[in-house]
Amino acid sequence: MSRTREADSSSSASSSISSADAVDAVDAVDAADAVDAADASDAAHDAERTQGAPGMEGEQRVQGAQQERPHPHRDPAVKLQHALNHLFEDQGLLFEALTHRSFVNECSLAGVRDNERFEFLGDAVIDLVVSLLLMQRHPTAREGALSKMRASIVSEHALAKIAESLGVGEAMRLGRGEELSGGRNKPSLLADTFEALMAALYLEGGIEKVHDVIVRRLVMPDLDMADRGDPKTELQQRVQAVRRLTPSYRLVQESGPDHNKTFVVEILVGEDVLGQGKGRTKKEAEQQAAALALEHLDLDA
Repeated sequence: MSRTREADSSSSASSSISSADAVDAVDAVDAADAVDAADASDAAHDAERTQGAPGMEGEQRVQGAQQERPHPHRDPAVKLQHALNHLFEDQGLLFEALTHRSFVNECSLAGVRDNERFEFLGDAVIDLVVSLLLMQRHPTAREGALSKMRASIVSEHALAKIAESLGVGEAMRLGRGEELSGGRNKPSLLADTFEALMAALYLEGGIEKVHDVIVRRLVMPDLDMADRGDPKTELQQRVQAVRRLTPSYRLVQESGPDHNKTFVVEILVGEDVLGQGKGRTKKEAEQQAAALALEHLDLDA
């Protein structure tokens, strides 16, 4: 009888141990399944990012897969959209605006387009928004004064600063050569890409979206700017009074088709370069260079 009870007790203990082992085994399987499910979810999410957001054209999805875009929280294009306070429904517009011609030249895929057409439109859209703002803020200013203020506001230097603050440089799609030459920090590329970006924003969100970005970030001149004379004349008078020299202007770049030329001009006093301006005519570029020189020139140095 004693041996029987001992056997029953041993059997009961074994059953308890076996039950505990079974529970542990089930828990382990469930935990493994949960890990596998999480891994599968992450993989699906990564695949979705690699394929590109809805609205991206086929070439961009393929290119996105080749570039292995980073996590959305670190993705420069996503950060840029947060800075703009606008998430593009058509990601194709965004990616075309960010694509420099150097990227297209080195890309083997057909149908990839650079941002130069968007740059053309964005330049006009920015001019329109700034012109409206200036007319509202300076209702008594004459056309000449308004034009000078606008040239200062939408200068390459000013637009490049806005582009930097938005993170445009990090989001640009550049060819390897342009990347290695420091293209992400070049003021000309930053300004041009910002213009293209404003075109994309206008096409999807309308003029109000562009207005919101510009109002928050552009430095608008005060009333004194409206009363200021011709920048070239003022600069010449100040330089001659202090240095006994006359500023000269040198064309350093001419680009674009005949109907949409862009000129870049440097202003020199002796051998010193005081500023650089960009415009659709040589005169406009010279005026912009002179206006920037007046802002930054330290004649007493």
